[in-house]
This record gives sequence, structure tokens and C-alpha cells, in this order.
Amino acid sequence: MFFVHIILPLILGKLLGSYWFLIAGSLIVDIDHLVLLIKNRHYNLRECIDVLKHEEKYGERLRSPYLHSFLGMIATSLAVGLLFSLTGAIYYAIGYLAHLIIDLFDKDVMYILFPSKIKFNGTLPVPSHVEFALTVFFTAFMVILFF
Repeated sequence: MFFVHIILPLILGKLLGSYWFLIAGSLIVDIDHLVLLIKNRHYNLRECIDVLKHEEKYGERLRSPYLHSFLGMIATSLAVGLLFSLTGAIYYAIGYLAHLIIDLFDKDVMYILFPSKIKFNGTLPVPSHVEFALTVFFTAFMVILFF
């Protein structure tokens, strides 16, 4: 739900008043996708999209438990707090948490309680009609909210 990861922090920013930390928190979680795509030498955009859609076909897992977990949220939020401000770290953590909650609906396995081995996974394939409908819904909500 890539676009929802951008739209939801914009909506929250409108409601809470802090866009940049919310957006950063929501997007930094997926830096592991980029790192793993580069590490596995997927440089072509079409191939990258295909790998993201069909991880099992490539035998790869593009979500690291380090970032897609509460541990990642706490560690990076502390860094934001030390580098910027406590208020910024709180907004960042809210954006990060929103991302994790959205990802819980995807069928991909998450270890949100890492280092615990407890698995979480939803039922929605990536991409799906439900994902598209949610993107349209949140986009419409954002347009109404901003205008």
C-alpha cells in the first residue's frame, strides 16, 4: 500500500500539525526494501516492482525485522529525538506506527515484536483490489480534508 504510506501521514499532518516528521516516519520503514533490492542486484525498475509483488517467486524477503518492528520504531525515534527534537520524535513515531499498522494487512510475514519470533501477517496480496480501494478512499478523504 505504497501510496497509503504517503497519504495517511499527510492526513495525520493536517490533523496534528506536523507533516515532515510524520512522512519521514512512515517512509523510512521501507528503506530496507531498497537496501535488499540493491544487495540482491535488482537494478531494473520493472524487475524491482516484480520482486516487490512476488517475493516468493524470487525466494527473497524484502522486509527486515529490524525496521518493520517496534524495535526499529523505538531505535529510529530515539535517533530523531537526539538529532532534532522530542516533539519531532513523537510525530515520527506516530508516522512509523501508522506504517506498521498498514503493513499488518499485507500477506507478507512481519516480526513486529522482533527479536521475538512471533509472526504476524495479513491476508491482502500486494497489489490487490482492496489495496486499490483503500488508496482511492484515503485519497478522497485527503482531498476533502485539504479543500
